[in-house]
Amino acid sequence: MNVLKVMEFAKELLLIDSPTGYTKAVIDFYEREVKALGYETMHTNKGNLIVKVPGIGHHTKALCAHVDTLGLMVRSIKEDGTLAFTLVGGPIVPTLDGEYCKISSINPDGSYNFAFGFSYFKQRKDYLDYWDSEFQKKYNSYDSD
Repeated sequence: MNVLKVMEFAKELLLIDSPTGYTKAVIDFYEREVKALGYETMHTNKGNLIVKVPGIGHHTKALCAHVDTLGLMVRSIKEDGTLAFTLVGGPIVPTLDGEYCKISSINPDGSYNFAFGFSYFKQRKDYLDYWDSEFQKKYNSYDSD
């Protein structure tokens, strides 16, 4: 197994935003990748991707996985400025990493807004290598303040 290739694949996959209900981009990514490997694909009526992998023998085996990012939805902004959440997909709130939070919204034209906490990288600067130069430039500006 080529570990670098697996890491590159994981990096590309994990950088695709896929909040619940908005998974088309990640499904398209998977479909391109498995078709490039020669597998046949099809979609269900609900947009799920099915990859057909021919087998040998009498037994049928299947693998199922979700592609959405589990998270929270902001229900309201409290008087003190903190956020009130509604669970989306069932994460256990006390287990969430408070240092790393990405808040996104969708504009009427379909474009996305994101707010991102750079403090996550204070103790993990080696992770910056996985991000593009524009992101690193913004982090360096944040870090110099």
